[in-house]
Amino acid sequence: MPLACGYNPAVKAAGEEDLKAAALRFVEFKKNVVTDLELSSEQASGVAYMVQATPALLICMVTAGIFSIMWIYAMANCATGIAYVVIGCCELMLVAGIIAPQLSEGEEANKMAASVVGIILFIVFNVILYCKWKNIKIAIAVIDATADFFMNTARINLVSAMYFMLTAIWFVIWLALVIGMLGIAEYNWEGRDTVTHQERSMDTSGAEIEGYDTIKYMVYFMCFTLIWVIMYLKDSNVFVLMASVSTYYFDSNA
Repeated sequence: MPLACGYNPAVKAAGEEDLKAAALRFVEFKKNVVTDLELSSEQASGVAYMVQATPALLICMVTAGIFSIMWIYAMANCATGIAYVVIGCCELMLVAGIIAPQLSEGEEANKMAASVVGIILFIVFNVILYCKWKNIKIAIAVIDATADFFMNTARINLVSAMYFMLTAIWFVIWLALVIGMLGIAEYNWEGRDTVTHQERSMDTSGAEIEGYDTIKYMVYFMCFTLIWVIMYLKDSNVFVLMASVSTYYFDSNA
């Protein structure tokens, strides 16, 4: 398992040549990563790829924020219309699922079976719509009220921003802990012909390496903690927003 990051150049791996020369090469490589973003795929490492992707990531985050605001305004002003459009799109998709098999090539039996399944789904969908139409209208009203709350209480968006920052901080801490934990393993130097001359690999034979199973299970546990804490933060954010919206809905005179 190659170790992409987290190794300490000050620690000499088994089979590694002169430590000072290797450390100097690694320093030069880091300098190239920071100052030269035109590295080829053979020369670049994961760090360089992340540096190159930073503008795209920032653009995606800004675009997502803009689209979220636009979506909230749309839900506040025309939630019913959006719901009808979504229902209509679902109906068109089901109709297309009925017609498309008949226009394609294949055995008649298979085409007929696909169309029959589409007809059944179409009927079931419309029966559910008819039976639950009152509940659907209530759900649309709730969504409309929620969007109104977000529009009238702009500062509530700071809650989501705060939880996003907490999640990012937790991920950075978790990543540092995992890298530090992997640092207790024994690694072999991969040789002079690698990109940074510092790549190392951990033997995954398990039984032959003392403590390898311990490290493996620790990584599994750390992955579980990452998911658990992120889910906890996400649900905490949802709970705060739900409580705020409920209070606004039942106590507001607007």
